[in-house]
Amino acid sequence: MSIYASIEGIGDLGDPEHLGAPWVYEGSHVPPRADGPRAGSVGLAVIPSHITADGRDDQPCDGPPWPWLRLHLDVVGDDPCVLIDPAQARHLAEALHAWADQADPPEFAGGQHWWIHARFPGGGSLCGPGSSDRDAAVEQLTELRATHPGNVYRLVCETTTSTMEDA
Repeated sequence: MSIYASIEGIGDLGDPEHLGAPWVYEGSHVPPRADGPRAGSVGLAVIPSHITADGRDDQPCDGPPWPWLRLHLDVVGDDPCVLIDPAQARHLAEALHAWADQADPPEFAGGQHWWIHARFPGGGSLCGPGSSDRDAAVEQLTELRATHPGNVYRLVCETTTSTMEDA
C-alpha cells in the first residue's frame, strides 16, 4: 500500500479540464508550438499526517502532511521532459505553495529547520527527521558521530536555500 496521496497535478485524473495535458517535448532542436502534440502528466503526491515511520496509526488525519512531496512525470518517449504553459505553471505553483504552507509547521515557518544527513561506508545515505532547535540537532549529531565513527554526518539547514555545515 502506498504511503502517498495524490493531489491535483496536470494532465492526469483530477486535472482541471481547462489545463489539459502538457505538451510533448520533442527535443532541444524543436521549437514548441501551441498546436503541438500533448500527452503525459505532471503528478504530485503528499504523505498525509496519519502515516508514521514505525507503522503506528496514532497521528491525526487532519494534521500537516509530511515535509516531502513526490513529483512525477509521465512522458512519451525516453526523455523525462514535458512542456507546460503559464496557466499550467501557475496551477502547479499554487499546488506546491499550498502543500509547502501546510507541510511547514508554524515552528519552522520562515525560520530554519535542521536535519542530519548521514553517508554510510557502503555508499548509501539517509536524512533523518529534523528540528528547529539547532543546539539539539548538534547534540544529536555529536552522539551519532561518537557512536558510529565510520559514517559521515553533516548538519543541513533548510531555509529558502539549503546549506550544509560541519558542526
